[in-house]
Order: sequence, then C-alpha cells, then structure tokens
Amino acid sequence: KWLVKKGQRCEAGTPLLQSDPLWIKQQDALPVCVLTLLNAGRLGAIVLTSDPKIRINDENFLALYA
Repeated sequence: KWLVKKGQRCEAGTPLLQSDPLWIKQQDALPVCVLTLLNAGRLGAIVLTSDPKIRINDENFLALYA
C-alpha cells in the first residue's frame, strides 16, 4: 500500500509504502520492491543495510544521501 501520492514531495523519514508480508506469501510472490528515483542526479549515495533479513517495522534498511 502506497502511503504517498505520485509527485508528492516528501521529507526525510517519510514512510513511502507499507507491505503485508502474509498477503505477499499467500500470493506466492517474491517480497521485492523496485524503487525509482527521478531526481537521482542530486543523489550522493544509496546505502543498504548489511543485515540479510529485513524485519517488519525495520526503519533503516535503506538510506539515501544527497
């Protein structure tokens, strides 16, 4: 479920989406999310967590730096 609308400006820390892991598993789908950054020219770095298992309510699995 998307928590922001297309074109909406977001502040740092704004949640972008919410997932339902049980529903994803019931659909026999992979828990994958593709994120497209349209203003990536100003992006300095993307840092992913080193933890191979992301858990529900983890907030810091991805960090974007300008």
